[in-house]
This record gives sequence, structure tokens and C-alpha cells, in this order.
Amino acid sequence: MALKNRASIRERLLDAATDLFYREGVTVGVREICRHAGISKRTLYQKFPSKDELLAASIAEQTRSWHERFTTGSQDESTPRERILDIFAQLDEVAHSHLWIGFSTAFAVINGVGADHPARASAYQAIEQLRDFFLLRAEEAGAGDADLLSRQLMLIFSGASAHARVREVRSQDSPAKEIAGMLLDSAGLL
Repeated sequence: MALKNRASIRERLLDAATDLFYREGVTVGVREICRHAGISKRTLYQKFPSKDELLAASIAEQTRSWHERFTTGSQDESTPRERILDIFAQLDEVAHSHLWIGFSTAFAVINGVGADHPARASAYQAIEQLRDFFLLRAEEAGAGDADLLSRQLMLIFSGASAHARVREVRSQDSPAKEIAGMLLDSAGLL
């Protein structure tokens, strides 16, 4: 199915690549990406020097959208604790959505490509942005060891996001928010 609803060729390529990387993995071929986007291989290489660069751009765009949605919302109205817990509350909602594609691909890429792969930097940046979000909220809330707390929250988030993604049915009773809440309680973030 060609993606012809977006304005530019670059956007169509990113949409097609993002969808295919997510559904079929990062080993999907350039030919399939081009077919899905409705463009030629020559056009792909005019926009991106390599498939690896396309993967890096895909991760960067999708995680930027994800980060904007989940880490900038309700800044003025919520406490740091509420902002942290909101991330966990939304896991099931987004685990099967287009917004999640880049973030979950980022986790897979870090484990599946070499150290010099262009997508690795995009993947690390995406993960570090979320960790920084947790770190800043923990500092704002006065956590004794905000760095440790942010790493613990990332561990919960990583496991919960993987679990949410593989489930066939969405659950409104995901324990991630509850577990994160217990961790925040133990750190004294009320």
C-alpha cells in the first residue's frame, strides 16, 4: 500500500520506513520501503544517503513526536510526581499506536546494530531524553538520589513498554503506574 497522503516524498519515505521497521524489523529491504512509499530507489537515495540514515531519521522523527506529547503536557498544572506517573498511565494507550513506533524501534536498534551505525545515536538520544525527563522531575520533587530514581524509572518503563507492546489485548490494569508510584513513595516523592 503506497503512502501518498503526506505532502513530501521525504515524509512518505519516513512514514513507510517507520511502519515497516516497526512491523518487520530493521532488516526490511530498501525495495520494500520504496514500494510501500510509492517511490523509486533512486528517489530514496536522493533523500537519504543510505537505509541506515533513513532508519536514524525515522527514529529521530518518531521519538520527537513521542517526547513532545508525553513530556511537555500539563507542565503548569501537574506536580513532578503526577507528570512521571502520567507517562506510565499512557503506556497501554500508545503501545499500539504510531507514536510508539519510534521509541520501541529505538530500544531494538541499540541492541541490534553496531556501535558506528547512524541509528544508534538517534536511539540513544531518544532514550536519554526520557531519562532526562525523569531526572528533572525527580530533582524538582526533591528526591534524595534523583539519578538513581531516574534509572529505576527507566527500568520500569523499559519492561512495561516491552510488555505492553507484546500483549494482544490492551489492559487498563497495567501495573507499571502502580509500581512506579510505589517507587516514588519509597523515594519520598508524595
